[in-house]
Amino acid sequence: KNPKVQLPLVRVESDPDFDDAVWSRAAKLDPFVACIKGDRKTPAKKATDVRMFHDSDNVRMRIRCADPDIAKVRKPAVPTGAKEYVVPGDHLEVYVNDPLSEGGYYLFSVSPDDIAADWAKNGGGAWDGAWAHEARRTADGWEVLMTIPLKTIHADNPKGNDLKMLVIREADPFNDISSWGGGRHHQFATFGDVKL
Repeated sequence: KNPKVQLPLVRVESDPDFDDAVWSRAAKLDPFVACIKGDRKTPAKKATDVRMFHDSDNVRMRIRCADPDIAKVRKPAVPTGAKEYVVPGDHLEVYVNDPLSEGGYYLFSVSPDDIAADWAKNGGGAWDGAWAHEARRTADGWEVLMTIPLKTIHADNPKGNDLKMLVIREADPFNDISSWGGGRHHQFATFGDVKL
C-alpha cells in the first residue's frame, strides 16, 4: 500500500533555513524503509527524516540524512550528458508527478555537497526546471533544503492539489537504498499520495 500525507499550508516571509522553527509544523514522511522489491517493512540501515509543507506557491522540504561515516563520503563529479539527471554516489532523489501529463514526472537529485541535477520523463529527459536547493554536511550526516515551485511542475492549478511523490536515498548505490514507503526508482505505481 502506498503511503499518504497531507501537507500543511504554512505562510513564510522568507526561505526557511535548516533550523527554522517552521519545520516543526511540517508534515513528516513516514515510513522511510529499505527499498527492496516486494518488501515495504524492512527498516532503512541509515535514518532519513523528511519534513514537507507548502506555502501555496511552492513545496518546501527539509531532508536530514543520518550517516556516522559522513567523513568518508567523497564529493561526486558533476553529472553530465545522458546521466545529468542523477548525481552519482551518495544522493537523494525526489520524484514528483506532472498533474497535466498522464504518467509524466520530474526527478530532482542532490548530493551532500549540493551538487544537483534534474530530469523530466514527460520532456524526453532533457529539462532544466526552476527550483532551489541547499545542502550541507553535519557532524553526524548531511541535510538538504529543497524548494519546488508548483508552477515548475505544472501544479499551480486545481489538479495540483493531489500529487504523486517519492523520496529515495542512496547511501550506497549497491546495498543501502531506502525510500518513502518502499517506493522504487521510476516506478510510478509506487509513488506516495501527497495532498495539498
